[in-house]
Amino acid sequence: MANDSIYNIAQHNSARTYVKNSIVFINVSVNNQPSANPIVFGNGYEQRIQNGIYNTLIKIDLSFDMRNDLEARSILHFLQARKGTESFIMKHLPSIYSDGSYKKRFYCANFTSNFVFHDNHSVKATFIETNN
Repeated sequence: MANDSIYNIAQHNSARTYVKNSIVFINVSVNNQPSANPIVFGNGYEQRIQNGIYNTLIKIDLSFDMRNDLEARSILHFLQARKGTESFIMKHLPSIYSDGSYKKRFYCANFTSNFVFHDNHSVKATFIETNN
């Protein structure tokens, strides 16, 4: 299950149900916060050194709005199965955030779901990029 993507696999009634590869993000907010180690010298002089090779990992806040029961169940199952610890690959990042053919790995820090109306759900999630 480590190679399964939020886009194409779900568990439904203990049987695998494949959903369309068209789960679209309605609202995407990306936070970049480069990690640097400051070194403070005398007379107010400070030097900053990047922390590691990949020091600009991104945090993405996503909204899956207007999802039917099956889509919402699939998304929630995917997130619950990873329990905030197992990382996964996001295959279809907006092109501005992707690095060519390099596949970025994320884990879900938190998520919420809202029942809007009959067969209409909203799922909000925070994905944080990780190196492993």
